[in-house]
Amino acid sequence: MNLDYWETIPFSTIDSTSKTVGPLTLTVSRNGNEWLVEHERSAPSVDNGDVAPPITAKKTERYVVGRSFETVTFHPVLPDRSVITRPETPLAVPPGQEIALYVSVPLWVSIQIGKEKIQLSEIPIIRLSDSFFGSSTTSGELCYAGKTRARLSSTELSTEPYRAIIRVSVTNSSRVHLMINHLNLPLPILSLFKDEHGRFWIQPLKINKKSDVEDATVEPTAPLLNDISGPSLVNEPRNPAKNKTVIGIIGSYFTK
Repeated sequence: MNLDYWETIPFSTIDSTSKTVGPLTLTVSRNGNEWLVEHERSAPSVDNGDVAPPITAKKTERYVVGRSFETVTFHPVLPDRSVITRPETPLAVPPGQEIALYVSVPLWVSIQIGKEKIQLSEIPIIRLSDSFFGSSTTSGELCYAGKTRARLSSTELSTEPYRAIIRVSVTNSSRVHLMINHLNLPLPILSLFKDEHGRFWIQPLKINKKSDVEDATVEPTAPLLNDISGPSLVNEPRNPAKNKTVIGIIGSYFTK
C-alpha cells in the first residue's frame, strides 16, 4: 500500500512538490508567505462505478498567509456531504432478518501547512456528481452520487489506498419485506479510522426498520473488531454535534 499518499513534507521559503493520488495530481508551491495549489484529474484507473464529470483542465488556487510555515501535510478526509449508493441489484430483507452491506467511498485530500495544520484546501480524489436525496424537492439534502455498488462482503470491494469502507447493518424488525434500492450514507457525522494494514474504514451505521408503520431509525456505531484490525482514529466527524444521538427517523432513507 502506498503510504506516501499521506505525509508531512518540510518546505523551504521557495519550494514545490507534486503528488499523484489515484486519478488526482496535486502540485503545491510556496514563495514566502504565498502558497499555490494546482490540481488536475484523469480518469479513474479502475472501473469502480463512480460517477465522475468529464476530465477538467488544471485548476490553480492561491493562498496568502500572515507568517512563515515550514511544512505541508497531505491528510485524508471524508467527503463533505452524504453519498448515495446502491446494492449491486435491488434487494429485499425478510421480516426478522439482519444483513450487512459494505460500500467503498473515495476520500478527499486535505492540504495543511505548519505544525498547526492550517488547512489551505480540500480536494476530492474522485469528483462525484452532485445529486439530491429526499422525499420531495423541498424536503431533502444535496448529496453526491456514488455508484460504487454495496456488497455483502468487504473482500469484494476495491482495495485502492485512497478509498474507505463503511459497514451498514440493516435490521428488519417489521412484519413486511424491506426493499432496498438506494442508501444515503451521512458521511459528515461519521468518523474515519485506519487499520493496522493502512486501510481506511468509516464509522459503521446501523439501520433498523422497527415496525410496518414507522420509518427506519439510523445511528452510528462503534467500529467492529472483526472488520477492523487495530483501528486508530484518523478524523472526528465534520458535524460531531449530530453524532451524539440517533440520527433521526428517516422515511426516505430507503428509496423505492
